[in-house]
Amino acid sequence: MNAKTKCKKCGREFQIEGTAFKSEDDFKTANSTGFNTEERCSHCGYIATYGFTDLVLDSI
Repeated sequence: MNAKTKCKKCGREFQIEGTAFKSEDDFKTANSTGFNTEERCSHCGYIATYGFTDLVLDSI
């Protein structure tokens, strides 16, 4: 599945890389720990931690 989030620094939306999960309880990315994932903005390079509720899901 794919998900997007809004950068906490520049405010632009970007794709979460490597996101693959079946449900909220199974939220996993390469950098994730439980419900949080550390992601780098593809526009400005800012690294921040995002929770499941920060993401915009493309499909469920």
